[in-house]
Amino acid sequence: MNCINYLKQGGVQTKNIFRIAKICLIFKKNGKSLQEQYKAKYSKLLNYSVKLSDHRHWQQKSEYLNLMKNFVNLKIDRKEFLS
Repeated sequence: MNCINYLKQGGVQTKNIFRIAKICLIFKKNGKSLQEQYKAKYSKLLNYSVKLSDHRHWQQKSEYLNLMKNFVNLKIDRKEFLS
């Protein structure tokens, strides 16, 4: 599953996260802090960011393991493995 599919699965929650992220940017441009004024929204945004980061981390590990399997099973050569 890629990040786009992961985001699509979020549905309404994803829309809210993007809305909160937009608000956060507006606050930042105006020299204010979403974290200080809306702790719950900031916490939601932070938690979602951590989930996305964690998802991407495991996705990269999975891709690397598949690459290793292909190399060990002689499906790809050294040159393909290193590229």
